[in-house]
Amino acid sequence: MWRKIYNAIWADKARRAAVLTIIIALIVSGTALAILNTIGKSKPAQGIPDEQPLIGTEVADLPQEGSRNTNQETESQPADERQTEQSGEQYETPEVTGTSAQETSAGGNEQSSSKTADTQPATVSGETVSESGEVENVTQETTTQETTTQNNVEPEVRYSVNFATQGGSVLQTKQVERGTKIKSFSTPYSEGNIFLGWYYDEALTQPVKEDDSVNSDLTLYAAYRQAEQLQPVENIVFAAAENVDGDSFAITVVTEDKKLDAEGVRAALDVKNLTDPGQTDIVRVTGADGEYVITGITPEIENNSSMAVPGFEDGCTYRITLTDSRLNFKNQPDTVREYNFTTAKKEVLNVSLNSDIVYIPISDLKNITNAGDSVETLSIALYQADKDGVLGPAELTQGQFDYSREILNVGDVISIYAGLRPDLRTLDTPDEQNGDIAYVEITGKNGNRYSYKNAAPEDVIFTPDILPVSAAFLDNAGEGSMTIDNRVLDYSPDVYANVGLDSRTTVDIGDYVAFYSGIFGILEGENAA
Repeated sequence: MWRKIYNAIWADKARRAAVLTIIIALIVSGTALAILNTIGKSKPAQGIPDEQPLIGTEVADLPQEGSRNTNQETESQPADERQTEQSGEQYETPEVTGTSAQETSAGGNEQSSSKTADTQPATVSGETVSESGEVENVTQETTTQETTTQNNVEPEVRYSVNFATQGGSVLQTKQVERGTKIKSFSTPYSEGNIFLGWYYDEALTQPVKEDDSVNSDLTLYAAYRQAEQLQPVENIVFAAAENVDGDSFAITVVTEDKKLDAEGVRAALDVKNLTDPGQTDIVRVTGADGEYVITGITPEIENNSSMAVPGFEDGCTYRITLTDSRLNFKNQPDTVREYNFTTAKKEVLNVSLNSDIVYIPISDLKNITNAGDSVETLSIALYQADKDGVLGPAELTQGQFDYSREILNVGDVISIYAGLRPDLRTLDTPDEQNGDIAYVEITGKNGNRYSYKNAAPEDVIFTPDILPVSAAFLDNAGEGSMTIDNRVLDYSPDVYANVGLDSRTTVDIGDYVAFYSGIFGILEGENAA
């Protein structure tokens, strides 16, 4: 029989489509009812009557009015809860959110962690299911409540702050809390400019004040001023003078304090001869009425007695310091507290020439050549400086000349000069008399024709020897003179080589005598010289 029914239905295309439609409808209906039943069971099982599911709305303490539950929900409620529902009493439900409904149901009577505050009426819309399974729209009057956290702390509010540095260094956008002080932000750097502050507008008309804070998103604009180059301030603290005439040089100091006298001014001076620090009492102060003159005094010893010679010592460096703020150097800024000066050293001619030099004026020579060239005069230096400034003998220079006034010998040292003879010249000799000079040594002779080369410095300039003599000879010395045997002045032994003496050493006018005790050449022991 079932096969006949099956064949009758399945063989007909229209019947087969109708059956499939019915089956699909039954499956969909059953699935929908199962879903609704599950939703109903997930509500808090606290015996609260007529609770309606709300879609998309979070409601706390919602009163129920005129709603119905499904038969399955009603049967699941205890008898006392059903009795209460029939009596029409209403109860507040716990706060339920879409994301925590199941947690609230499982928690039983646990209270919500949020506290309610400031309730106000509101209308809430939603959907429910009738006993017949139909979905009905419901609108319920309820109260919404603003909530705060358990500690009453408002949610953190943050704002975005942008920095327009106007060509300065880049500052990244900051996310800061409301109330952050603007003065706490970093400042930009702009080369050649000085940062003046932040402004709220690009036109720089609304400056940020000292206590301004961030209360909204904003952009800050940097303001600058071009940096002015600092001009150096010259602060002169000392005065100086060079090569002054020690005999006549004087320094004047002034003061507005008329109570200071010359003695008080002298006491306020710190004077030093830096060349000879051992000297003391080397200035004299004279004057009155706020103006005083400082001149020099040079101590000298003559005939075993000390005496003071007016003037600052030649060739020395002096420093005078004012130790009293009431004093100032005349015609100098008040900041000058020190005066440094040097005194000129008088020129002297201490060089002596060897006594065996032959002097010939240039006018007595004929046919003069030098380094192969014909010349009218000769000027040959004794010394020349190397690249380091060290003096040494001049490079070799050779030549010839004709001379007939007297006979010259090979080895003779000749001074060929123009003007005044060299050994007669002084510092006061006029320039026109200080003509060219050449010191040469005769190296060859052919009749009146002589060959020459430049002479060695030691053959021209007299260098005094220091001749060691035993102090025992002082016992026989007379007043200002003494007689010494020539045998004592024999310096041929090698022991004298370390002082530049040998068998060729002669005693010449201008040599020095050094007296010694002990035995010359012995460096240690009882007989050391």
